Amino acid sequence: MFLYAIKQAIEKYNFKLYAVCIMSNHIHDLIEPIQKDNCSSVTSLKCLVD
Repeated sequence: MFLYAIKQAIEKYNFKLYAVCIMSNHIHDLIEPIQKDNCSSVTSLKCLVD
């Protein structure tokens, strides 16, 4: 389920995912938007898997 959600987000928001750290109640990720003007859309992804 988590990997499916990440794949959908990558396709929708067009970013590179370099790393993910899954914690007990949250995640950390290292991402880079493909389009530099798309930062606000990509950073709103933190609510994607709540």
